[in-house]
Amino acid sequence: MALVIPDGTTANVDSVREAILKNIAETMEQILIANNFEFNVIEVSRIRKTPGSYNELPAIAVYDDNEVKSTKNINRYNSELNVILEGWIENMDDDGEAKAINISALLKAMEIAILADRCRDGNAADTQLVGNETVIEDPDQAMAGVIMGVQVIYRYNINDVSVPV
Repeated sequence: MALVIPDGTTANVDSVREAILKNIAETMEQILIANNFEFNVIEVSRIRKTPGSYNELPAIAVYDDNEVKSTKNINRYNSELNVILEGWIENMDDDGEAKAINISALLKAMEIAILADRCRDGNAADTQLVGNETVIEDPDQAMAGVIMGVQVIYRYNINDVSVPV
């Protein structure tokens, strides 16, 4: 986002909301074998995709769901941003057997990663897990997924959406 400064110059400044969403996407990109997970996340998308549209798996989509704002203080907005994380993996091994254990491993990896920095690099007051759901879209497609709800509570300056308070 370009911010116009009173002297006429511009600066590229992300809103607190955008900084939080970027942080979550970058956090999901860090799910690595080095952290004792069974896989590397290959693709992280900021838009929702249909499961069959990913080029490589495992893949995670990070997108915002809805946001509730309130002004309990004259100088700031209080916001509750609901974020949906969808993780997709291959569901069948080479012998055609389901790999349900990997679905659980993906959920575990996503939860550990998201809760490692509950303040989203200083932009949020808290990050909370809301719930999750395991999904097998189509056994013939050999894909399985996890849908996880996260709520990020943050505040920002009422006069400047780029200043967390």
